Amino acid sequence: MQESKGLYSDSKMQDQHEGAIPPAEFNPDIELEPWQREAVGLLRAIRLVQKKADSEMHGFDGGDVLAIHGYVLNDPFNPHFSGRLRKVIVKIGSTVRGEYREAKFIPVHPKDLPDMFENFSTQLKNKTDLINGSTPVSEVLDTSAWSHFELIKMHPFIDGNGRTARLLCDYIFKKAGLPYLVDWGSKDDEYTDVVDKTYGDENPDLFKTFLARKLFERTFEVSALNPGLTKLMTSIRNDTEDYLNSLSQNVS
Repeated sequence: MQESKGLYSDSKMQDQHEGAIPPAEFNPDIELEPWQREAVGLLRAIRLVQKKADSEMHGFDGGDVLAIHGYVLNDPFNPHFSGRLRKVIVKIGSTVRGEYREAKFIPVHPKDLPDMFENFSTQLKNKTDLINGSTPVSEVLDTSAWSHFELIKMHPFIDGNGRTARLLCDYIFKKAGLPYLVDWGSKDDEYTDVVDKTYGDENPDLFKTFLARKLFERTFEVSALNPGLTKLMTSIRNDTEDYLNSLSQNVS
């Protein structure tokens, strides 16, 4: 197969793409403990998501995804992994309530990643360009679920794919004026379980339902914290409930 000549086929091109962060900025925390580096990197990624959602009219693209991942991984000892597409084959699995499960899908081969990631970048930008406070909740949920599903299935990075995908959902929510999710169900492996079943059953509606339920629950929390937003949260909750009802016939 001829080597890809796409935008993301070379690491230098990844750095030059709009939104990408120079590798030097990935390595300020070499003296921190691993858990501290992860926390600091996640905070920086959240700030990037908030800044872009608040200040930019256009949508997210592949360069922004690379930038998020660079902050999320925040590995000063392996900077060639941060914000870079993987160049090796990976085998993935997860532990759900003490049980190890191999993934029900095979991540994209590294030789195919540049072209697939470039296509994903184009679609992501097209889908997020026009998202704003007037976008229907159903469209926001569909776009968020699509971005998460495609990124996880592609698995473009050595590590940090799930964290990057969740932050991508947060960006889409925030750009649309929806509250970002605080509880992703990590405590009882709910998130890991639904992701595993989504691919195992080849049913993206499973993750759409999970995402909508989390948004539904989140609206109550926001109303309690800020009563002035109760009317807005009630509207979002009603739209989310309608969305869930429309999905119920497809999800057991």
